[in-house]
Amino acid sequence: MAKKLLFLLPVSVLLLLFSCNPKKKITKNLYKECDTTRINAYRSAAPSGKTASWVSNDFIRQAPQEISIQWLQQNHASWLSLEKEPFQNIHDTSRIDTIYHFTAEDDTVKFYRSRPKDLLIHLDITNPRLSLTRCIRPGLPKTTFLKIFGITPPTENKIRIRNREGTLIFIFYFQKGKLQRIQSDIYFG
Repeated sequence: MAKKLLFLLPVSVLLLLFSCNPKKKITKNLYKECDTTRINAYRSAAPSGKTASWVSNDFIRQAPQEISIQWLQQNHASWLSLEKEPFQNIHDTSRIDTIYHFTAEDDTVKFYRSRPKDLLIHLDITNPRLSLTRCIRPGLPKTTFLKIFGITPPTENKIRIRNREGTLIFIFYFQKGKLQRIQSDIYFG
């Protein structure tokens, strides 16, 4: 009887460990209502040899408003570290602004905070706890992503969505049918 218990104890512990997948719990039900979400986007003409991109001014306006310094501090302070860097304002040298660096493992979000407002200046996320909108987050199935934006296959595993001017671009990387990484390419001119 004691030998059976000694055998069953490690097996039970292993089963419990493998059934408690925290990443699976985080992503559970995140995409439940995303099949009905729609964001207008249209294909942009690509210069010769360049990857085509999609234009969605609505999404580009909305996404930086969804993710903010306050939202990150209130909802993700337990796992994102924050570093504040003073930065001299270029237009008014008497003012010191701040760059906020939020980081964790493979995730980085940076904001430039000046007196009138905060500007998202860099984004590179892989964790499904971070999102650009309720649905647009790592782990989202590619088929759902394509439906949301009205993008028809075939597509590459790297999709660029930008504003009309091309000054703000979000780049979505897919692997094995899932969104793996979201990066930003922001032009300040």
